[in-house]
Amino acid sequence: MRRYHRAHGARDLDALMHLYADDAIVFSPIFKTLEGRAAIRQSFEDFFRLAPDYSVYPEEPPFIFEGDRVAEVSTASATYADTLFGLPATGHRIEYQIVRLLTFRDGQ
Repeated sequence: MRRYHRAHGARDLDALMHLYADDAIVFSPIFKTLEGRAAIRQSFEDFFRLAPDYSVYPEEPPFIFEGDRVAEVSTASATYADTLFGLPATGHRIEYQIVRLLTFRDGQ
């Protein structure tokens, strides 16, 4: 998770994609179901354009895990530069809680 946050904060798409299996699936409220690295990479590119200052701050403890499953609770903040869910960008910074549920396989 720390590698993910470092890569995400640096907007390092290559490092982010290295963390996903070739056949990874992401269920996203914004991008719906994403299958495979190419679709996941495109979603990061799109999201970084949508919210250029998007930041994620993990809560303490940073995650809870059991076996190959992880739950992470974080606070996210961003100023959206484009339409989101049909609402125009306001230029106001927002902050919200997110929960990510992950399953790891072979270190990814």
